Amino acid sequence: MNRHALWICAFALLAARAGAQKVADRVYGQPNFTSTGAGNTYLSLNNRMNTPRGIAAAADGVYISDRYYHRILFFPGSSTDATRVYGQPDFTTTDPNHGGIGPSSLNLPWGLAADSTGLYVADTGNNRVLFYPNGQTEASRVYGQPDFVHDTYNNGGLSGASLNGPEEVALDKSGGLYISDSGNSRILYFPPGETTPTRVYGQPDFTSGGAGMGRDHMYVSKGVGVSDDSVYVTDYANNRVLQFPLAGGSATRVFGQPDFESMAPNNPKIGPNSFQQPNGIATDDEGWYVSDYLGSRVLFFPYGSQVASAVYGETDFTTVRMLWGGVTDHGFYVCTNVAVDATGVYVCDSFNSRVLHFPKDNAPMPFSLSFAEQPTLGTAGQPFPIQPKLVVRFTDGSVATTYNGPVNVRIKPGSGPACGKLTGESTVSAVNGVATFTGLGIDAPGNYTLTALTATLPIPESAAVQVSAAPGVKAPGDVNGDGQFNMADITQTMRYLAGLEAMPR
Repeated sequence: MNRHALWICAFALLAARAGAQKVADRVYGQPNFTSTGAGNTYLSLNNRMNTPRGIAAAADGVYISDRYYHRILFFPGSSTDATRVYGQPDFTTTDPNHGGIGPSSLNLPWGLAADSTGLYVADTGNNRVLFYPNGQTEASRVYGQPDFVHDTYNNGGLSGASLNGPEEVALDKSGGLYISDSGNSRILYFPPGETTPTRVYGQPDFTSGGAGMGRDHMYVSKGVGVSDDSVYVTDYANNRVLQFPLAGGSATRVFGQPDFESMAPNNPKIGPNSFQQPNGIATDDEGWYVSDYLGSRVLFFPYGSQVASAVYGETDFTTVRMLWGGVTDHGFYVCTNVAVDATGVYVCDSFNSRVLHFPKDNAPMPFSLSFAEQPTLGTAGQPFPIQPKLVVRFTDGSVATTYNGPVNVRIKPGSGPACGKLTGESTVSAVNGVATFTGLGIDAPGNYTLTALTATLPIPESAAVQVSAAPGVKAPGDVNGDGQFNMADITQTMRYLAGLEAMPR
């Protein structure tokens, strides 16, 4: 088998395994999983949000950047009620730089990072990053500006001491800080407690800031994530993720593109290794998560793999759905950021003004689809006496109780007369891995085969289904009166035309 065939097989297997719908168990910023809207008035002032953009999951709780209310909310433990606010004097104030720019003000905050020492905030509108000591709401350290009262981009000229619209921050295990300096298409590294960087990724030096392609440049850096040996960066406008050695230098790996010189979105097509404007990145001991902004999904890549093994927000790797026809506990209206901790995965569903928490699990993924029950006989225009029931299973043969996606039943192309059509509802949502149909039938006599489809699972076929004409109704072409149009009718018609026998009445 050649490499191309191997890739197709691998893609098909991964697509099949992506079918388990991830379902959130917690929501921040909305009263329930079906509500949306900025500043939802059904919530108290300390819980409303207006387009959240960043998340940091810390040991004592969750921090969320409430971008257009120019503040950070802190939620202790697993509570969805905020108890602390950064960037505003109280929970009722929402204007940018309230009281003037200073160590307690924010303007369009974005990315967050937290550890036992405190909280780092990408204060994007003020072209700076602030550090807040643990439990304090006044910053004690600033990056990208000479002091707390300046906000000019590239203040003093492009250098290691300046920033231009920083959007994301990340920490390594030693407390080193990584800042995604988005407007300068670079990542800066600062040793623990220092405000002078010692490494730069995506540029040849600290005074360069142009956009580009290849191994050594980016076109608007966004998310940044750090593992034990690598730095992962979402190269937003190049529709890719770059992997750099921790010590710096050129990127050694590219995700989302076939090579370092390509930049098309979803290249060559949407799948488990394609992006359309990737945003945030989060890492844990198993791999890294990336929010695929216009894909309305989050992908998980195990370390060392070029393709994702799990997807959040979609049932498979080849579908893009925004809102799913309504607000749900499993879909996004574009997602801008992601965070992870031992309990699960947090996703900024920004345009629904909420953050969803998905529990972590290592459950197997759905692998196959089969008919558990099926019709063998039927009458044209009437529901089958035995209705189709389909079951999704894991690789071990057990029912995939995590699968609740759509299942569609069709007539196999080429089976039965071309005029035959299914009647009734042909698509239902599985419930705990089982899709049960009601009211399905076929409107014309004939011998048919049914097939069933999900987004990616292999397509099963039913046994033959014999559909007879309704009582008193003669099927088109049924010259011998057996209730069907088949080869016997064609044979008898040819004998009639040859003058060998009379046409039955």
